[in-house]
Amino acid sequence: MSRNVVLVCLDTARKDLFDEYAREIRRRADVSFEGARAASCWSVPSHASMFTGTLPSEHGIHSHNPSFFGLDRAETVIGDLPDHTAIGVSANAYARSEFGFDRLFDSFIDVSRGTVFNEGLDVPAWHDREDREGVRKYLAFARTVAGHDHPAKSLANGVANQVHYALPRVGIASPLDDGARAIARSTKRLLEDADEPFFLFANVMDTHGPRSPRLPYDESIHGLPADWSFGLDDWEVNLADDPERFEAEFRDLRRLMAAEVEYTDRVIGGYIDHLRESTDRETTVIVTADHGENVGYPSEDGLYKHTSSLSEGLLHVPFVLVNPPAGYDRIEEGLFSHVDLRRLICGLANGETPDVFRESIAAETVGICSSHRGNLEEEDLEYWDRMIRCAYRGTEKVEWDSQGRSRRFEIDPDAPSSQTELETDVEVPGWALEHFSEEITAVKERAVAEDRSSEIEDEISEDAMGRLESLGYA
Repeated sequence: MSRNVVLVCLDTARKDLFDEYAREIRRRADVSFEGARAASCWSVPSHASMFTGTLPSEHGIHSHNPSFFGLDRAETVIGDLPDHTAIGVSANAYARSEFGFDRLFDSFIDVSRGTVFNEGLDVPAWHDREDREGVRKYLAFARTVAGHDHPAKSLANGVANQVHYALPRVGIASPLDDGARAIARSTKRLLEDADEPFFLFANVMDTHGPRSPRLPYDESIHGLPADWSFGLDDWEVNLADDPERFEAEFRDLRRLMAAEVEYTDRVIGGYIDHLRESTDRETTVIVTADHGENVGYPSEDGLYKHTSSLSEGLLHVPFVLVNPPAGYDRIEEGLFSHVDLRRLICGLANGETPDVFRESIAAETVGICSSHRGNLEEEDLEYWDRMIRCAYRGTEKVEWDSQGRSRRFEIDPDAPSSQTELETDVEVPGWALEHFSEEITAVKERAVAEDRSSEIEDEISEDAMGRLESLGYA
């Protein structure tokens, strides 16, 4: 009998923090793929690789084409599971309806971050659209709420939004999370009407910035005041000649990220229990991340966030299975790429445990996260928008880019999310090049020539652009 398969993506969750603070998920996990790597460093290409089983240069969804509208369901894992109902729920600013991600699913819910009731008014988006001030703005909000299909829930969202910003000013952390609980509630509602077997995808953004202390977080982990914020611009850090001077800020950031993982872990642990208890068929749950986050470590070149880099802080991702068919060891040490996730999901759905471990795997980013292009001067953009590739074999990692730079690293299996640089200006070995059918500069030149990023971003709604801006993408 076919199984239900649930894929939970903890957006931007680092492997090292997951290992230490995701105790509830790890306690429920039956298998852990310790050598799992993302196929790219940010959401759009990574999600496309997870679903298609191909690298960004093959599926064509990347910084120069940040949209899923050209992706056909038949080209994805969902097309491989014709008997499964496909359900999606996402709080990610890109993996949502405005960018065509919903088209892959039979039913899909866009979850708004910082919203109590997803059925009610998206208050942050309403604020972005509304340019009136003072009493006139409150009257406009009252009219909007009164005309909404769910006025009570819309009003509750409005009150929660005010509380979210007001409480930190008086020393109390906001009680709102970034969608984890709304995703759990929304999924339960979708599953009530869904036929089994089903494939469910959930993107949870509580491990993604922007970051601030929240009331549900364990304060003993982060120890930060309610009004704390990172306070540094992405590019102030990334363009700095001496990134080590930001170490104090990064120490605070890392503690808060640990608290985010611990909180999200508690929510998702209960979510997994509900999924398994409320379904008639066997249900296998996969928990992973689309990528990690650079947080200023030397092994990450002192960088911040997740663009223009293929560091282990970005590519080494958590990957655990809850209730899989028998066949895998409790700890699987082999190299595993998200490129093989499509094949894994199909196998699990059919009660199988396919061999998805390889002697060598690869990853790439075709350029800077597209919305960041407007944040840089032209002389800086040429470097940061370069294409980067890397490949792994055993404990060796080789990285090279479209401007001719190359490096070789050593990977320590006992030190997650880190790498040790051994040498620069290396000759890229044949085993690494074999992962790619087209030379790196040719791919980049064609992607630039066919660039659709400005066109796509011009077409999206003000709400969508507001979400990207709140996440630091624009």
